[in-house]
Amino acid sequence: MADLNQGGAVGLVVKLPFATPEEFLAKYGGNITRGGIYLRAKAVRPPGTAVTLDLRLAGGDRLLYAAAVVHFVTGQQGQGISGMGLKFGEADAATRRFLDATIALLPHAPVSYTHLTLPTTR
Repeated sequence: MADLNQGGAVGLVVKLPFATPEEFLAKYGGNITRGGIYLRAKAVRPPGTAVTLDLRLAGGDRLLYAAAVVHFVTGQQGQGISGMGLKFGEADAATRRFLDATIALLPHAPVSYTHLTLPTTR
């Protein structure tokens, strides 16, 4: 695997409370796209901070491994939910496969990314 932690990026290892990728997507899918992820976090890094994101399932299996940059933060000064929006840069091959295979199927994915014909509801 390529070393994505170059240039002094902050290592960010997150052990998720989900046992499977499917459980993660069912409960957290609205917070992830091909371009990035929003993570709730008590301790946030300032926008522009380079991080190496290592998301792991509850059993320790790696789900995502990518270089990213903090794009925005929320919940500062005691208002709202504390967290960070991370914009993905380079990702390992397994992460790219996961994103390509699963994210396109989520409801928030742009239609051009999906391979399904979605029914029109009215």
